[in-house]
Amino acid sequence: MIVDVYLDKALPQIDQLYSYAYGGEDAAIVGKRVIVPFGRGNKPETAVVLRIGKDEGKKLKSVIQVLDRRPILTESAIALGMKMREIFVTSYVQAFQPLLPKYVLGGVEEVAVKLIDDEEVAGIFQGAEALATEKIPTDKLDRLIEAKKVAVRFRGTQPVKKRVVEKYVASGDYDGPMTEKQALVFDLLKNSPPLSKAEITKRTGLSTSPVDSLIKRGAVAPADPDAAIPDRAPVLRKDQVAAIEGIAESKRPVHLLYGKTGSGKTEVYMQLAQRAMDEGKSSLIIVPEIGLATQMVHRLSARFPGKVDILHSRRSEGEKAAAWIRLKEEPGRIVVGARSAVFSPVPELGYIFIDEEQEESYDYREGLRYNVRDVAEMRVRFEGGKVVYGSATPSVITYARCGEDVELHRLVGDPKKTEASPVEIVDMREELFKGNVEILSERMVEGLEEALKAKKQAILFINRRGYSQFVSCRSCGHVIECDACDISMVYHRRTHRLHCHYCGRTKPMPRTCPVCGSEYLKQFGIGTEQVESWIKNKFPEARVYRMDKDTMAQKGNYEKVYEAMNEKKVDILVGTQMLAKGFDFENVVFVGVVAADLSLFVSDYKAQEKTYQLLTQVAGRAGRGKHKGRAVIQTYNPDNYSIQYAKERSYEPFFHREMEERKRFLYPPYVHLVKIHIRGTGDVDQVALNWKKTLEAINKHEQFDMLVANPVEQPKIKNKRHVSILAKVWPKEFRPLLKALKRVLMYYYRTQAEKEITISIEIDG
Repeated sequence: MIVDVYLDKALPQIDQLYSYAYGGEDAAIVGKRVIVPFGRGNKPETAVVLRIGKDEGKKLKSVIQVLDRRPILTESAIALGMKMREIFVTSYVQAFQPLLPKYVLGGVEEVAVKLIDDEEVAGIFQGAEALATEKIPTDKLDRLIEAKKVAVRFRGTQPVKKRVVEKYVASGDYDGPMTEKQALVFDLLKNSPPLSKAEITKRTGLSTSPVDSLIKRGAVAPADPDAAIPDRAPVLRKDQVAAIEGIAESKRPVHLLYGKTGSGKTEVYMQLAQRAMDEGKSSLIIVPEIGLATQMVHRLSARFPGKVDILHSRRSEGEKAAAWIRLKEEPGRIVVGARSAVFSPVPELGYIFIDEEQEESYDYREGLRYNVRDVAEMRVRFEGGKVVYGSATPSVITYARCGEDVELHRLVGDPKKTEASPVEIVDMREELFKGNVEILSERMVEGLEEALKAKKQAILFINRRGYSQFVSCRSCGHVIECDACDISMVYHRRTHRLHCHYCGRTKPMPRTCPVCGSEYLKQFGIGTEQVESWIKNKFPEARVYRMDKDTMAQKGNYEKVYEAMNEKKVDILVGTQMLAKGFDFENVVFVGVVAADLSLFVSDYKAQEKTYQLLTQVAGRAGRGKHKGRAVIQTYNPDNYSIQYAKERSYEPFFHREMEERKRFLYPPYVHLVKIHIRGTGDVDQVALNWKKTLEAINKHEQFDMLVANPVEQPKIKNKRHVSILAKVWPKEFRPLLKALKRVLMYYYRTQAEKEITISIEIDG
C-alpha cells in the first residue's frame, strides 16, 4: 500500500505530499500519525497520512511506525484542510496546523483505558486506570479491545495547572461502561452538589484514579463556579420562536440572525444548542474577542453545567489539549472561543454560531490567512450542521447574500425592553469655536456627571491605545519613528517610553529632537491612556478602569474587569473596540465615543461600514438594563453618512447607500479583491514587478477582465520592506485565478533566487 503524508515543516520549498510504502494491513490508516524517514539522512519525522496514494512503480521509503490506533484527523477534517489550502492559496502545513495544533501533535498520546477490572487486565495495568498503548503488545491490546475489556482514548501529556480548587459534576447523559469504583464515584456526583477531588476521596475512601478516568471519558466534568444556581430558559417571544423553528427546520446550511442590540440573539443560540445536544451533537459559539468568551461561558455554564468548554489563545497548552480531548471523545458539548475555536474537533456537529459576524477580527492575517465565516461554511458542507451568523449590524457582504445562499431571520425584540437609547452627535468644530479645547465636549462631561450622580456606570470609547499617537518636533517637523518600522511611535505615559504597536519595540522618550536638537518636542493625538488620565483628573472620586491591549495582556484580566463591572466596582470604563463587541452591563447608562472619525479616513474600502458598525455597537452598550441610557458621539465630520445612519440605527438605508458606493468603485461583493503581499529584505521591487507581469500574463492568457494595479509601497515592519499588488477580479473568474496563482506560487518557492522574500495572498481584505 502507498500512503501520502504531510510533514509539519514550515518550509514552502517542501510544500507537497510525500509518498511512502506501507506494509501493514491497516486500511483505516488515513488520518493517523506515522513516523517516516525523511531527507538524505533519513531522519525520523512525525507525519500525518492524508490519503492512500497511487503505485507508480517507483521505489519508495517505508513507514517506520504508526503512532495511532484511531485516526487523529477525521475524513471531514482532511477534506476541510485540503479545501482551505485551495481556497486560501496556502501550504499544507498552514492549512492543517489549525486542525492539528502544536499542543495536539506534541501534547496528546493514545492510552488504553480499563473497562473491566478482571485478573488479566489487573495484571497488565498494575493498579493504573490507563496505560499508553505502546506499552501493551499489539496482539494482546487487540484481543482486549475485541473482548471490550479496554478502550482506546486520547490523553494529554502536559499538566493542566489548576488556578482554584476545582469541583466536579456528573455528566447527566453519560451511559458508557464503568468499573465498580468509577460507578461509585459517578453515582456520588450524580446525587450531590459539585465536589472537589479531596471531598470525593474522603466520601468514597478511594484514590483519585477513578475520578481522573471518568474526567478523561467525559463522564465527569469540572463544575463552573458561577453556575451554582441553574439558569432556566425564559419565556420566548414570537419572533424568537419563529427564528428557532425557521433555522432548525430549514434545509439551508447558512443563516443570518439579524436583530438590534438586546433583541435576544444569545437565547436563540442557546435554544438551538439545546436541540443539538438532545440529538448528541455539539455546537460551537465563536465570539470576536477573548473577553467575550468569559461572558458567554458564564451564561452557558448556568444553563448547561458540565457541558461547556472554552478554547482560545490565553488558555495554557495543557488546558487546550485537555479541552481538545474532551471535545473529540464526547459528543453533545458546547465550545465557546475566539477565532480558532472554529476548528474544534467535535465528533457530531450541530451548529456553528458566529456572534457579531461583522467583526474584522474574524479575518486572520498571519500564516494561514483564513476567514472564520468561510471555514465555518466549508465545515457544515463537509460534516452537516448549520452556520448561524448573528449581528445587529451585519457585514455588507453577508447581508447582500440574503435570499440567495443565506436565509434571513429577523428579531424585532421586546418594544418595552429594547427601546434604543437616544444618540446625540457633537460637532467638535463648534466646541473649538466656543473655546473648548479639552478632550471631551460639554455634553460628554454632562453625561458622565449625570451617570456618577445617579450611582450608575459609564463607558468611554476611543479606538487608539497609548497616551498620544505620535511625537513631533515643532522646529523641524521630524516625527519619531520606530527603528525597525516605517511607523510613528506612540507615547505611553505609564512607562514614559515610546512604543511601536507593530513590532513591539520601545525606546525612551527623548528630551531633544534627534534630528535638529530642538527641545520643542510635542505629543499629538489622543489614546485610551490620555483619556483615562484626563477623566481621573476631572472626576477624582470616580473609580476608572482602562480596557485595551496593554491592560488586558495579563492572563485573567478580562475576567477581572467583567466581574468588577458586574459587581459595580467600576464607575467609568475607558477602552478600545473590545468594549463594543457584545459586553452586556445592565448598570451602564451613558456611553461616549471620543473620536468617531478614527476609522473613517483609512485606506480601506470598508471604512464607512466599520465606522457605522462600531458606532452602532458602542452606542448599544447604554441602557441595556432597566434604566434608560443615552450616547454621545464626538466628531469633526457630523454629516458623514455612516455617522448619520449610526445615529438613527438605520441599517438598511446605510446598506443600500454603501452598496451604491461599492458598485460605483468596484469593490466586494461586486468583485473579488486579490492582494499579493511581497515582504522581505532582498530585491522586493523586482519581485513585485515580476508578480505584476505574472498577473497580466494570466489575465491575457485566460482572457479574464481583471484589473491589475501597480505595486504599492507599504510601511516597513520589523526591518522588512513590504510591497503589495491589488487585482480586482469578477466572481466568475475568481476560482480559475486562484488555481493559476497556486501553480505560480509553488513554482516561485521552488525556483526563487531571493530566499529572504516571502509571498502571501489575501482575499477580499
